[in-house]
Amino acid sequence: MIKVGPIKTPGQVQDSTGLGNDDFNKGLKESKYGYPILEMHQLDKPLPGSLMKDLIGILPPHQFEYVTIQLLLQYPETEMKQIFCSQKVITKHIQVYATCHNQENNLN
Repeated sequence: MIKVGPIKTPGQVQDSTGLGNDDFNKGLKESKYGYPILEMHQLDKPLPGSLMKDLIGILPPHQFEYVTIQLLLQYPETEMKQIFCSQKVITKHIQVYATCHNQENNLN
């Protein structure tokens, strides 16, 4: 599961350390919109397709799927392993930061 920040368009990304950010900023990528990844969480083990369909309401296979309430009720975020968390400022105007609940798994 990932949490993303506000939508960005070419020229709005102020972080050249991210993979492909410079090319995106210059308009060289096919995509015209991007979302900064703020947090990434991982389930302890993969879910079988039948469980995803019957219990959570997600029909596999998908490259991605929006998280459903059923998934979060069954597998709360606080019980997932946090594998990435950004501490960067999301917007300069109101100083909003990504919040991380488990600092020991922070890769930044």
